[in-house]
Amino acid sequence: MKLGIKLISLFLFMIPQVSFGGGIEQTNCKNSETLVSLVDYSYCIPKKGLESFRVLGGKHTTVHIVNKGIEYSFAKIPTSLAILDIPEKTGISLTQFFQRLINTNHIKNGYSDIRSAFDIKESTIVSNYTNKGISAYYIINEGSINNSIYLLNDSEEYIYVVKGAFGELFARRFLSGLQYVF
Repeated sequence: MKLGIKLISLFLFMIPQVSFGGGIEQTNCKNSETLVSLVDYSYCIPKKGLESFRVLGGKHTTVHIVNKGIEYSFAKIPTSLAILDIPEKTGISLTQFFQRLINTNHIKNGYSDIRSAFDIKESTIVSNYTNKGISAYYIINEGSINNSIYLLNDSEEYIYVVKGAFGELFARRFLSGLQYVF
């Protein structure tokens, strides 16, 4: 196993960019970083501390990364899978859906079941992030292995989802380093 990790690390040190779904974009990554690109988004990850990097194929490409002990996956998937088509079923936009998850006043208006389905408790951090053309929402239960970042885009047919064992600091750092490439 350690030999495999060393080979992956060696491979990633030799190439500056890894891209899935689009062309290789211009990047501001340093020599000590690798560019990971998934269709509309790209970000730089440090090569040092990279424990695992896998591309899972199938209908929806997923990048699975373990870096400095933080494990997460990044995928573009249909909204119907990511959030159970709730916005469409309730006649609201994705943005309105996430705003209602953040706004606890909507608990009284039938959102308590939806918040429960997303494992949102009183201690859960539900927040939004907007910067550089990126609009995202994250749901963090500290210590959980199933935290989520949802990246919205122009199409409501699909959504980018980052899931993993990370906290709010990672979510903010990930989002601030993310680049929307189209």
